[in-house]
This record gives sequence, C-alpha cells and structure tokens, in this order.
Amino acid sequence: MRLALSITLLIALAANPPGWPNAGTFAAEPKPEQAPAPAIYETDIRPLLIARCGRCHANGKNKGQLDLGSLAGLQKGSESGAVVVPGQPDKSLLAEVLAEGTMPPDGKDRPTRSEVARITEWIRSGARTRAGTFDSTAQLTQEDVLPILFTR
Repeated sequence: MRLALSITLLIALAANPPGWPNAGTFAAEPKPEQAPAPAIYETDIRPLLIARCGRCHANGKNKGQLDLGSLAGLQKGSESGAVVVPGQPDKSLLAEVLAEGTMPPDGKDRPTRSEVARITEWIRSGARTRAGTFDSTAQLTQEDVLPILFTR
C-alpha cells in the first residue's frame, strides 16, 4: 500500500512539479493569422465612399462629373478621367487625393488614415467588385461628345 501511494505521489510530482503551472494553464498554440478577405466595392468600399465623399459625389450630387455612389459612376470616372486604375493606386486619382488630404476640400468628414489605407489596398488588389472585375474603360456619353461638337 505504501509503495503504491509513493509511486502515485512520484508520478503526480513528475507530471506537475511544485511551482510549475498546471498543464491545463498553458496557452494554446496561436493559430496562424489569416489574411483578411479582399475588400469588395459594394460591401466594403461604397459605404465608406458615400459616408466620406457622398455630400459632393453621390446621391445625385456629382461634382466634377464624379459619382462615387455607384459602380457605373466610379467606372466612368470624372471630368479629369479615370479615378481608379485597378492594381495601380499610384495612378489612381481617388487614392491620390485621399492620401494627400485634398478631398474633401473643406476638410469636413475627411477619411481616416485607416480608411484611406483600406481604399488604397482595395485598388492595389485589383478593385474587386461582386462581379469580380472592375472595368475602368470609360464609356462615351453625349455629355462627352456634345461639347466637342459645339466647339467645331
């Protein structure tokens, strides 16, 4: 009996020496961090653009002929041309004016650094949409052609 008790005590001490934390208190192995899912215009970027730029560029207000509230408007660009060049934030006017802090010009509701980084990363990763692709080829409309015809 004494021998069995001594062996049990020895096993218990070997498994959990005094001063050591219990085996159950060790933290689990950290799981490898998963990269966040790429942003999509309709669910991640559009609400942000409407919140920060919508006073002038959404809901029927299209200053500079820029509508950031719709995918078609964003793909069309502005009077200055394309505002998003998928995969190239350094050539995208939208990323440029947000990073510089020149938009909005009055400084109201300016996007935070993390929001600008999110938009820039969206452009860098290909400007994904629900359809999967962003078509930045501007479609000509009568607003594009008529001024040219009237000057001739």
